[in-house]
Amino acid sequence: MTVLETARLRMEPVGPGDLSSLVSHWREPGVRRYLWDGDVVAEEQVRGMIARSAELFDVHAVGLWSVRERHGPRLIGCAGFWHFHDPPEIELVYSLSEAYWRRGLGRECAGTLIRHVFEALDWPVVQASTDAPNESSLALLRALGMQPSGQRPGAFGVIETFTLTREAWLSRGRL
Repeated sequence: MTVLETARLRMEPVGPGDLSSLVSHWREPGVRRYLWDGDVVAEEQVRGMIARSAELFDVHAVGLWSVRERHGPRLIGCAGFWHFHDPPEIELVYSLSEAYWRRGLGRECAGTLIRHVFEALDWPVVQASTDAPNESSLALLRALGMQPSGQRPGAFGVIETFTLTREAWLSRGRL
């Protein structure tokens, strides 16, 4: 499976060894607020997501990656592509531990994933969404060059949806 690296980050597909770290990460109040609509994620749910991610990698060559500092062992986040909605649509998803916010790591991580699917997998478009009150995520998606593509109801009122085409990504000089 694909390992992705940046100047500051190392991203590897999540596996069973990440279970306790992912549970802890996704239970952080700031992380779960929008990612889990404030709910406390159950360990069994995370175990199932790890298994589902492996299946997604087998079928689509994408799933969830653990995010660590490049030379550190500690999980500081999770990012990748996940099926949402009915019927399922694959969307960019990311989360960083609160201690790592406001350092540009979200852009570095998400930008690396976008570059990966456009360059290595030749995707035509990337989709993402976030709750309208999540101003940091809205700003990140815009900074990545993603364009508003619609709205739908969500736990905090409105969920804003975004897209970025491969052509638009190429025309803006990539990320």
